[in-house]
Amino acid sequence: MVNIAHSNTATSAKDIAIEIQPLSKDDIPEAAQVLTSALIHNPIQIAVYQDISPEIQERVLSKFRMIMEHPIGEVFIAKNQNNTIIGVYRIKQCPANPFPYITFKTPAPANLQTLHQRETYWYNTWRQNEPEKSHSHLGPIGVLPSYQHQGIGSKLLEHYCQQLDTRHLSAYLEADKWKNVLFYQRFGFEIIHETRILDTDTYFMWREASSE
Repeated sequence: MVNIAHSNTATSAKDIAIEIQPLSKDDIPEAAQVLTSALIHNPIQIAVYQDISPEIQERVLSKFRMIMEHPIGEVFIAKNQNNTIIGVYRIKQCPANPFPYITFKTPAPANLQTLHQRETYWYNTWRQNEPEKSHSHLGPIGVLPSYQHQGIGSKLLEHYCQQLDTRHLSAYLEADKWKNVLFYQRFGFEIIHETRILDTDTYFMWREASSE
C-alpha cells in the first residue's frame, strides 16, 4: 500500500540544504513514492482516476516506478541533509516531429466510461499537443507535500533551466493548475495552447532556447 504523505510541518526554505543529483537505481522506490504523493491530488489525476483508493495509489506508483526503471531521458532527485528524497523531475529529449507516423486512437469524450479509456484519452491528448519542433520535455516533476511551498520546486527549475541554457535547448511541459502556470512563467515558459481534458483545464507551455 502506498503511504501518501500529508505532513503539516512547516520548514523554512532558508533552512533546507538540498543536493540535486542523477537518480540511482537504489533511489527508484523512494523517488516513485515522492512523485505519487506529490501528484496524485492534481486535477487531471483526480479527473482520470476519480478517487485515491489504495488500488489507485498502487497503480499510479507503478507507473512512476516504470518511468524510472526504464527511463527515456534523465531523472534527477533532490535530497535533503537527511538523505531523504524530497523532489524529483524527469526530462527527455524529443526530436522534431516526435510522432509523424502514429495516429492515436483516442476514445470520444462521451465514451470515457472505464479507467483505461480515461487514461488513454488523457495520454493521447497530451501526445497530440506535443510540439513538432525538437525540445526537452519536462515531466513528471514533483516535491514531497511536506516540503512544498518552501522553494524546493524553484531550485529544481533553476537546475533544469541551467541545463537548458547550457545546451541551448527549447523546453516544453504540461500543467493543470493555474498557480503552476504562474510558477513556470517565472522561468521563461509561455502558454502556447490550452484545452480541457475531462473538464480539467490543461496548459501546454514552451520555453525558447537561449541564444547566448
